[in-house]
Amino acid sequence: MMMIYLVLALTAPAPQAPKPEDVEREVKRLASPDLAVRVEAMVKLEIMGPAVIPIVERLRESIGDRDGARERIDKALRRLRALSIRQELAERAGTGLVFAGQYKDLAKMPEAAALLLETVADARNTLGLRDAAANALCDLADPATLPAVRTLFEDPLTEDRLVESLAFVAAELGDDALIRRREGVVREELARAKTDSERVGAHRSLARLLYRRKKYEEAIPQYDAIIKLFRDKIESLAHPPAEMRAELSIHYYNAACTAGLLKRYDDAVKYLRLAQETDPGSTAGLLENLQNDGDLEGLRGDERGKALLKEWRALVPRGSRPRRR
Repeated sequence: MMMIYLVLALTAPAPQAPKPEDVEREVKRLASPDLAVRVEAMVKLEIMGPAVIPIVERLRESIGDRDGARERIDKALRRLRALSIRQELAERAGTGLVFAGQYKDLAKMPEAAALLLETVADARNTLGLRDAAANALCDLADPATLPAVRTLFEDPLTEDRLVESLAFVAAELGDDALIRRREGVVREELARAKTDSERVGAHRSLARLLYRRKKYEEAIPQYDAIIKLFRDKIESLAHPPAEMRAELSIHYYNAACTAGLLKRYDDAVKYLRLAQETDPGSTAGLLENLQNDGDLEGLRGDERGKALLKEWRALVPRGSRPRRR
C-alpha cells in the first residue's frame, strides 16, 4: 500500500560477478601495514559489492589476526552488509508498496537492526530510504532498538514523515505513547488548516497513522476527504495537470488497499477502477501492485479481484514497464 513516488523503472545490465581470487587478494591486503593499501583494498571490496560477503566471511576464518587483520575484515564486512541492506531497502521502496511484513526477512541478516537504525539516522541518505529503514525496523520489532527509536523521535531535526514512522516502530514494540502524541499533533494541524494543501497534508498524515495502527475504518474517511479535495480542484480547472490526476489515482489506490484489509471487496474494486480511470497511464503499475501488494492478498483470492486482474491483464501489453508510484 501507500504508493508515494512517480519514477520510471529503468533496467541496467547485471554487474559482472567478482572473481574469488580477486576478493581474496583484497582481503589479504587489509592486513598490510601500509594504510594506503588497506584503504584501497576496502574501497575495492565495496566496489565489488555485497555479492562478496560469503567469500569474505569464509576468508575471515582462514586468515590469521596478524596486525589486527581480522578487525579490519570485520569492518569491511559491516560496510558491505550496510551496503547490502541499503540496496534491499531501495529495491523494495522502489516498488512504491508499503505493507506489514514487507521487510521481515531482513532479520536473518547479521546486525540488521543496528544497520537499519544507522540508515534511519544518517541524513545523507534519501528520505525515502530512511523511511524504508524505519518500516523495516517496524517489521523486525527488535526491543533493543526502542531507546534509539525514542531518541530519533525526539530529535527536532527528524523530518515529520520519519517521526511518524518511528512512532509506528515504538508502537510495535509496545510503546504507543509516541504514536498517540503524533496523532494528537496531526489532528491539531487538521483543525488549524486554512488551505487545501494544508488539509491534504494533514488528512494524508492522519490516514497513514490510522492505517499503521490498523484502524482501517477510521482511515477510509481520511482518504475520502483527500479524494474530494483533489476532485474538486481538478473539476475547477479547464486543463488540470497530469501530475494532479496521477496523485489522485494514488489516493484512490491507498483507499482500495484499506478497504481490502477490511474485506470490503466491492469498495476495493470501486477504488481501484477509479484509480485506473483517473490515470489510465498507470494501468501497468496498478496491475503489478494488484498482483503483489500484501494488503490486497484477500482481494486476489476473491472472484471480484480475479475478474479485475483478468480485465487489466488484457489491457496491458506483455513486457510493458510500469511507472513506479
